[in-house]
Amino acid sequence: MSITQDRQEIADLLLRYTGALDRSEWDAVRTVFTDEPDIDFGPMGSWKGADAVGGFIDTFSGLLEQTGTKPGHILHRTSNQTITLAGDDAEVRTYLDALLLTGFNEAGLQAIGYYDDHLVRTAAGWRVDRRRFTIVRMGPIGAVQDGP
Repeated sequence: MSITQDRQEIADLLLRYTGALDRSEWDAVRTVFTDEPDIDFGPMGSWKGADAVGGFIDTFSGLLEQTGTKPGHILHRTSNQTITLAGDDAEVRTYLDALLLTGFNEAGLQAIGYYDDHLVRTAAGWRVDRRRFTIVRMGPIGAVQDGP
């Protein structure tokens, strides 16, 4: 496989992850990681081993439930991605600006930071083996309202 193909597969994999989070497609989130990843989201939590992805999903979906209303739009916007390949390993940094909105999409939580990922080539393609999310800013946005 060429370097260009590897880079495109990695970029597609990481976009598949954020899209799956936005749609709450938890089974699709699991397909992005190896069987025993190391996931560290700093103060949000860290998980390692076979249950790591499940622990992360429980925490992420718990954030959605804390709003006390039905979830609104979830938007993970990524940019400034750098990919460094070394055979069957890759180091990737991706900037993130995420919005988790309440049901009326006028308030919610914003998280800004970056992912530092280690990926490995598996028989199923590239997978994230280690993910570190560094939070630059996280906090509420907008004002919660009772109706439209």
